[in-house]
Amino acid sequence: FFRNYIEAGRYLELVFPLHNVRFISVNDGFDSKNLGESIGGPELAIRNLLNQMYSIDTSKKVKSVMDMKKRDGKYFAGTAPYGYKKNREEDSLEVDDEAAHIVKNIFQWAADGVSITEIAQRLNADNIPTPSAYMASKRGKYPVAKIWKYDNIRSIIRERVYTGDSIPFRSQVEKVGSNRTIQIPLEDRMIIPRTHEPIVSHELFDRANQATSRQPKSQSSSGKKPDGEPERKKAMAEVGFPVPLVCGCCGLHLMRCHSTYICKTAQYDLEAASCSQI
Repeated sequence: FFRNYIEAGRYLELVFPLHNVRFISVNDGFDSKNLGESIGGPELAIRNLLNQMYSIDTSKKVKSVMDMKKRDGKYFAGTAPYGYKKNREEDSLEVDDEAAHIVKNIFQWAADGVSITEIAQRLNADNIPTPSAYMASKRGKYPVAKIWKYDNIRSIIRERVYTGDSIPFRSQVEKVGSNRTIQIPLEDRMIIPRTHEPIVSHELFDRANQATSRQPKSQSSSGKKPDGEPERKKAMAEVGFPVPLVCGCCGLHLMRCHSTYICKTAQYDLEAASCSQI
């Protein structure tokens, strides 16, 4: 009934009696109706404690097996990174040629000194589907971002998986049974080389990251500031808007730039003339 013996005791001894709920456990031969005014005694508490210990032990064993498979290069995440597809039979990644071509272009442009904002503008000008839009075309119903933006490009350039290496442990639960996760620092993360076919070389990956690490989140060619959630919230607070402003054309959030409000679409899609500014 519970994986936490304290919660089990609280329900059996307090919550259920308060609401006149009869609780029956067939396997344990337990019926709360037979307790009368008793709360079950130490036998019930010990039984709940043993159930919790068994659950924790099972979780540790399952986690140990999964961790061992990850160290062997197996891939268990829900979706494959953009540019790859999952081979469910072998729990591995395979190159998705259609999307991998876009990933190669992104790395090459970045290595050649093209800014992240300009890369997003190029992809939008060529009507290249965003990673979420591409996923929706393959899987059907899926939340879709309409345009490429700074964060899309940056996350791809920073992702080492495109070199054929895996980083299986990026975070860890605080303790077994907890929902709280702790991010593992970049320098402490385990890197497993050559677990799948690479899309870009290590050399190109390093060049692209070195070039973009020197770039600030600068203004686009149209002179507009890039999007940023903290800046947007701060701007709304300054002028006293109780809710975020959205563009009447595309529905995306507006950003404050000096005395005007700018649509994110206008920054990354230069042909979206109607989504310019207020």
